[in-house]
Amino acid sequence: MRAGAGCFLAGLLACAFSVCAQVRAPVTRQDGVREEFHGVEIVDPYHWLEDQVSAATRDWIDRQNAYAHALLDGQPVRAPISQRLTEMLRHDQVGGPELRGGYYFFEKRGAEQELWSIYRRKATGGPDELLVDPAPLSADHRTSVGLLGASEDGNLLAYSVRQGGEDETEIHILDVRERQEVGKPFARALYPGFAWKADASGFYYALGKRDAGKRLYYHALPPGAADGDADGAANDREIFGEGFGPDTWIAPVTSENGRYLLIVVQHGWAKGELYFQDLSGSGPPRPLVTGIDARFEPQFAGDFLLVRPIGRRPSRGS
Repeated sequence: MRAGAGCFLAGLLACAFSVCAQVRAPVTRQDGVREEFHGVEIVDPYHWLEDQVSAATRDWIDRQNAYAHALLDGQPVRAPISQRLTEMLRHDQVGGPELRGGYYFFEKRGAEQELWSIYRRKATGGPDELLVDPAPLSADHRTSVGLLGASEDGNLLAYSVRQGGEDETEIHILDVRERQEVGKPFARALYPGFAWKADASGFYYALGKRDAGKRLYYHALPPGAADGDADGAANDREIFGEGFGPDTWIAPVTSENGRYLLIVVQHGWAKGELYFQDLSGSGPPRPLVTGIDARFEPQFAGDFLLVRPIGRRPSRGS
């Protein structure tokens, strides 16, 4: 650190400590609520703060904000830092694209926009076409959308709709050619995984069930998908997940040639399993990689599957 920068930082800290001596931090109530999760007792002194709309929580937030402003508002360096950070953050942002049916599908947020929208652009070049705009969905802009994936031919688009910061979403299917919704949206729930079948005749999705963990389902779209009913959560058949607990995550991956389904099972962040199904046959998914203390990054390449282990513990003598 340069001497000038060190002196500046020291001066800033001195000012902050001086203000701290004059302003007392608000006291946070501690209740010591006891709960049991999977046989383990957890003591949470701040459980009451989970109720975001209660008068007590809103009062706590107001007091914390007032305390922070009392410390920071008088600092001369705050204004130029705020201005510079605003300049750096206020720019167009584009998410990673996926190529489907000769188009790139991607999310984008303009410099002056609060929410991400979903677009497509011809791979050969041309303007960005707006497919899903979340702005009209809520007056306060708390409703957001996310790209789940486009079908291989690029004609159908799956996207999620989220309210506020909830984990639960709805699944919507859009006929890109007609610019209209396909059937009814899937009901609000936890959907941790999604994958189109290569011929766009249906899709796989993971569904989180309360106290039962995640399960993998398949939803078939009838011919002329725009006339079909996408609300299949009640009728779709479960194809995988029985026996796994609430702490396990499941996600489907389909090969571009349409022949294979790969199911990624994740136990926490350090251990995973892979299950495999040849869709040209009628057999159930079978284990491909199990019992190894590592997680895996799989990638299809035609009839080949490339698997990269991450975090595997070396065996003795290696």
